[in-house]
Amino acid sequence: MPKIFKYTENQINELKTTFEHHENARAIRRVQVVLLRAQGHSIKQVTAVTGASKAKISRLTCKYFAEGLEGLSKTC
Repeated sequence: MPKIFKYTENQINELKTTFEHHENARAIRRVQVVLLRAQGHSIKQVTAVTGASKAKISRLTCKYFAEGLEGLSKTC
């Protein structure tokens, strides 16, 4: 069973701002994955939009909760 993460309004706003203003395409994609999950999209929907695998989505989400945005800027 997948972990269920609860996002605060501040986290969602932080993800949106980073998604809109970051210059690195890979980082933007990682942030987009987490942002879509934070907005309530299913893993299947996130995969359809971003092309990320279920495993990648899970890793990025866990990394965000463990390390914040800095965790998403590291290679996964």
